[in-house]
Amino acid sequence: TRDDVAYVSRDLLEGGTLGLFGFGGIGQALARKALALGMQVKALRRSDTPLPVPGVQRARDLSELLGGSDHVVLAAPGTAETRGLIDAAALAAMKPGAHLVNLARGALVAQDALRAALDSGHLGWASLDVCDPEPLPEGHLDGAGQRGDVDDRRRLDGVHGIGERVGENQPALGVGVGHF
Repeated sequence: TRDDVAYVSRDLLEGGTLGLFGFGGIGQALARKALALGMQVKALRRSDTPLPVPGVQRARDLSELLGGSDHVVLAAPGTAETRGLIDAAALAAMKPGAHLVNLARGALVAQDALRAALDSGHLGWASLDVCDPEPLPEGHLDGAGQRGDVDDRRRLDGVHGIGERVGENQPALGVGVGHF
């Protein structure tokens, strides 16, 4: 129900800053949509080639990206370099109340550090399309909040049901099913 989960409204996006870690096809598509919603967009990628989306600013490093973004989207491959990259120090570098979205690989995020950042209130919200390990072990709090209290379900928005909520939010975002 609407009382149990957080919903994204245009007011939470417009004027905010989206930080993209990884700027391949997914990152570029998200950047275009975010710019259309009135967001500032910063991107960090391993290549020094020019960013192909006009209006996107290049972040110098991970610290700048995390500290200057209201919403951080992870869209980078899972490699030895990226494994555990979003650890306690990285989460602490994020703006208070920021939103972390992991579309990449679960191993990019240190799960215990993520939970601690949510529990402390420093991180406002996490939306996870992936986790580590996958599948989650029996009894683990999954993204649908199958175990845990209402506060857990408000702060941890997992893959289960995202499609339904995207559909519900499309009119508010001014997009149709074919455009999102």
